[in-house]
Amino acid sequence: MESLHINTMEAVMTVVIPPGHSLIVHQHSVSGSTRPMNVTYGLDSVPTGSDLLDLHQAWGGSLVSIMSSSVELDTTTVYIAGGAREAYTEVIAGANAATMAPPNLAYLLNKHTSRVGRQGRGRWYIPGVAEGDVNNIGQLTAGIQSDIAAQVAEFLAFLPDIATAMVLLHSDSSDPDPVTSITVNPLAATQRRRLRK
Repeated sequence: MESLHINTMEAVMTVVIPPGHSLIVHQHSVSGSTRPMNVTYGLDSVPTGSDLLDLHQAWGGSLVSIMSSSVELDTTTVYIAGGAREAYTEVIAGANAATMAPPNLAYLLNKHTSRVGRQGRGRWYIPGVAEGDVNNIGQLTAGIQSDIAAQVAEFLAFLPDIATAMVLLHSDSSDPDPVTSITVNPLAATQRRRLRK
């Protein structure tokens, strides 16, 4: 199996994508910045055509809805072992009209699997944090934690339409691990690279 290098704008990650699996990259842009903000995950399917359109719009209708209106979902790309397979572009703006916090602040979500140890865990850094949803020490309000959890549940409920499971892909030859749950971290994450334009 070939490995694939993906630049998430926070780090360059190398993953092995087995046959029949794919890496999904949702690319977002933020007003005033030239750096895209990507959210990635693996699937045990390769969505194309109308399935890819549906996947893009499901992400836009769920997780993007809690993002600041300064953030837009632009493109969803499907990668297989040989590289990009297909991309779908449609601009979907965040629905939170509140003032956006600095772009290096992100909602942190933890992906869990049945595998023990670090290799069995993954993370999502969700852009578009609104100022009113986090306090001065980075704690999320109970309201936004509940909203994010609800949107994650909505997105995960859609996935069976196109895949059996979301999976964690690995950098070695290990089999992908199905994601069993996704939880919202009560603290926002800070990423220095996102301050750069």
